[in-house]
Amino acid sequence: QRYTDAYFAYRTTEGSQDRAAFIEGAGGRRHVIYRAADGGLHQLSSAPTGNSWSGEEIAMPGAAPIASGRPHVYSVANTGQRILYRGPAGHLHELSRVPPENEGEHWQHTNLTALLEQPVATRDPSVVVVNGVTHIVYVDRLCRIHELWFDGEWRHQQLPAAPRPAAD
Repeated sequence: QRYTDAYFAYRTTEGSQDRAAFIEGAGGRRHVIYRAADGGLHQLSSAPTGNSWSGEEIAMPGAAPIASGRPHVYSVANTGQRILYRGPAGHLHELSRVPPENEGEHWQHTNLTALLEQPVATRDPSVVVVNGVTHIVYVDRLCRIHELWFDGEWRHQQLPAAPRPAAD
């Protein structure tokens, strides 16, 4: 039982310093996405054979807020790099490049919380891609677990109850 208790006792805080994510892009190009102290998102990238890195601030689209939590970066076949993060109001935001094959293009923003009319997240979400389908899991203010997934359109379901996280 102590292992279960220890697992669920881990919490990220709003001031968490755990704020970097890594992905290897097409052709082996490496990308590190991180949240700066001011909430802005930045990217470092390097060629697969290179030891030098280049950096850039990610130009946030007009409606996209700064990040409050740890960014997550992932890729879905034929759609390019995507960034998921929690904003200051607890909304989950996704940034994607359009078109994905051109890394110099601007980012497109989607407020997933508003789009699906879901409760806000209290902590950072988790994301995984399984068989080409993006799955996002997060906890709301009432400690309910939610899953969002994209299989051609965004969908939502509330997951069965689990042990409550340690109180703040």
